[in-house]
Amino acid sequence: MGSIKKGLDSLSSQVEQTKKEGLEKFEKTGNESDQAKGVLDSLDRNIDEDDTSMIDTAEKDIGKSFLERNEQETKELEDNTNPLLEKVMDTSNEQKERLAENINKLSSIEQITDTGKAHIDEGIENLNNSVNEYSERIDNAETSLEEKDKMIQEERERIEKQWER
Repeated sequence: MGSIKKGLDSLSSQVEQTKKEGLEKFEKTGNESDQAKGVLDSLDRNIDEDDTSMIDTAEKDIGKSFLERNEQETKELEDNTNPLLEKVMDTSNEQKERLAENINKLSSIEQITDTGKAHIDEGIENLNNSVNEYSERIDNAETSLEEKDKMIQEERERIEKQWER
């Protein structure tokens, strides 16, 4: 495996590690949100309306703080993963284009011996394998992006639903 492919694999590993850490943060925030909401829901509200109003205000502020924290964690995760994913996809697409151009050039060579033709065919096959590898990297990066976006959306919706009144 060459340096470009190794570099892309390293970037992909970074993305997966960052996504894992982001998911852990989301889970921690979600658990803390669940706990806070549970305490607030357990409060006896058969008290003076001024006191109930104070609890309602505190509940809105606490919910807002969890939503803001979720937004910050989302921004951090996107800032740390999106550029890497874009680089993997862009570099892979550039390599695919270069390989396709080289395959076309090799295919255009004429009037060579059978041995030469066999070497060219083998070279073309190897280049096509590389094209497939880059296509797989692009697919994996797109899947990773979709998974991350889904994870972010689900957690945001869960926290929003939890704190709506």
